Amino acid sequence: MMKKNELAREIDRVANISRTIAVVAKLDLVVGNFYDNRDRAESWTDIDEATDGFIPELEHAITYVFLCDNVPVHAVDYDNAAEVETLNAYAVEAEVVVAATTRMIITDVSDDNDFEQMGYYEVSLEIVI
Repeated sequence: MMKKNELAREIDRVANISRTIAVVAKLDLVVGNFYDNRDRAESWTDIDEATDGFIPELEHAITYVFLCDNVPVHAVDYDNAAEVETLNAYAVEAEVVVAATTRMIITDVSDDNDFEQMGYYEVSLEIVI
C-alpha cells in the first residue's frame, strides 16, 4: 500500500489550498513564523476544485482555517483505489497532499473580533521557496 509521503512527492499541480483544523485551546500563531507541519505530509483541499469542505468534528473546539496560494501538491486521483484507500479520501473535498518538505510562513492571523464574527480564525500562509 502507498504511503502518504510517497504520494505527496508525486507533485502534479500547483494549487490554492486550505486546511481546517479544530483544537481545544487557542494556538500561538505568530506572523513571520513558519507553519509547523511536524515534518509530515498533510492533506489539504484545493479551493478551486472543492464542492464541499472538510469540517472537523470536535466539541467545544476552536476552529482554524489555513490558506495558502500557489502550493506544489499532489492531487488525489479518485479513480485510483490505492490512493483513495491510503488517504481515506472523498471526492467532494478535492483533496491534495502537501509534501512534508514544503515550508510556509504565517503572513496573517485573524484576531478575536474576527473569530467572534466568523466563528473561526483565518490564517494566511505564503509558500517559501
